[in-house]
Amino acid sequence: MNILCIIPVRKNSKGIKNKNLKKINGKTLLEITLNFSKKIKFFNKIFVSTDSKLMQAIAISKKVSCPILRPKKISGDKTPMISVVKHVLDYLNKNENYRPEAVALLQATSPLRTAQTVNRACKIFINKKPDSLTTIEKIKHTHHPKKIIENKLNKNLMYISDFRYDSKNTRQSEKNYYGLDGGVIFLTSTKMLKKKIIGGKTILLVSKKKESIDIDDLEDLEMCRKLFN
Repeated sequence: MNILCIIPVRKNSKGIKNKNLKKINGKTLLEITLNFSKKIKFFNKIFVSTDSKLMQAIAISKKVSCPILRPKKISGDKTPMISVVKHVLDYLNKNENYRPEAVALLQATSPLRTAQTVNRACKIFINKKPDSLTTIEKIKHTHHPKKIIENKLNKNLMYISDFRYDSKNTRQSEKNYYGLDGGVIFLTSTKMLKKKIIGGKTILLVSKKKESIDIDDLEDLEMCRKLFN
């Protein structure tokens, strides 16, 4: 199966300014992801989508394809990722006559992902041929949906949603709950990408606790720096 890996990085971010250029062990998050992507044997092509000339230069210095800059209209914080992916696919189709069978997304904000998990995900995707695959993380039993604390800003109150305490419930008796992780990997067939990134027949692959950390703020960044080695 021909798999295109897209690494989406943009210059503006809300949580941390120029987040994708922050460094861990002397390398930017973008460089870490570029180096990582080359270790994955299932990727036929790697492409960086960015609106930053500096990040474009970093990609080119690493011999990763980044021939164009992403247009401003699809570089905002509310831009759907599928718009970014379609922009890359359209460019490759028109300019390189390249039409992959599937697309893998590696976000630079997940620097602790492992090659073992990503290679496993690709192998499962190739063998099972689903419409999409995404990694997920186990949610602590204390974060059960009925025990989520909500903040009502208009009343300046905090309360626990639908909380029903049962002393008989123990850690061992709790059910397992899962949620999307920070984006260790997303895999989608190009047919599904006509509609959405995750949809149709979808395989959910549980990632390891450490690798599921997604950098949203400075606290996440410092945690990743400590755990990186």
